[in-house]
Amino acid sequence: MRLKGFCTYGLASSRFIIPQKTDFYVVLWLGMSNIVFGFFLYFRELKYSSASLIASFTFFTPFVTLLFIVLLLGEILTVTDCLAAKLLIMNFM
Repeated sequence: MRLKGFCTYGLASSRFIIPQKTDFYVVLWLGMSNIVFGFFLYFRELKYSSASLIASFTFFTPFVTLLFIVLLLGEILTVTDCLAAKLLIMNFM
């Protein structure tokens, strides 16, 4: 599958494409919606738990990202990825 404007040959043969105005809107929307949603959840949970407990969940983000990469993009995990995921899970036990 080749996306328009996306070079799959690597960095050496890629070409620069000037972003369109809608590209900036998409990046702005994704950035702002994630920030607003994240802060909303963070401050809502602070009402029910201590800050140290809630802050420890920020270490869970890399594991969730790794899970999404495997499920959505079909990436294959390396040994290092598996060890890192195991360390992150052991952190919560």
